[in-house]
Amino acid sequence: MMIFTVVFTPILASAAAANNEQENVATSEQIVAMAKELAYIFTEIAVTDESTGLYVIDEQALNNSPYSENEKEGIVAVVEYMNDQSSFTIYSNAFKRCWSQAVGIAGDALDEFLEYVKNKQWIAAAGVLALAGIAIKPISIFIFSLTCGATPVE
Repeated sequence: MMIFTVVFTPILASAAAANNEQENVATSEQIVAMAKELAYIFTEIAVTDESTGLYVIDEQALNNSPYSENEKEGIVAVVEYMNDQSSFTIYSNAFKRCWSQAVGIAGDALDEFLEYVKNKQWIAAAGVLALAGIAIKPISIFIFSLTCGATPVE
């Protein structure tokens, strides 16, 4: 994590500066905190199954996490979306539009955010949120996924 902090400090400063005109301005410290939270969620709770490439929820880690029930449901919903986005195109597009409207992240930025998460580039993922004007904890935006319809049945 230290290497990411050193390498991405100029990027973090740019991300924070780019948001100066927006209401929710993320500081470098907030971006690092968001990155740590994303790393926790996607390495402890939602872990990648190396054989399938899909995310699997570690139920024990989820239950023991400090998150509320709504936040836990949000994590599950986002993970289900991430696992299903390539096989459920109609659902994916509807979810992307809904999340874009609810959270204020454009579809391309959402794709970029999810790609950084998949590649475990936590600072970059947090930077996308900061550039989108979201200076809140990542778990908060996961709750918005609960307003985006039911998860498709396989």
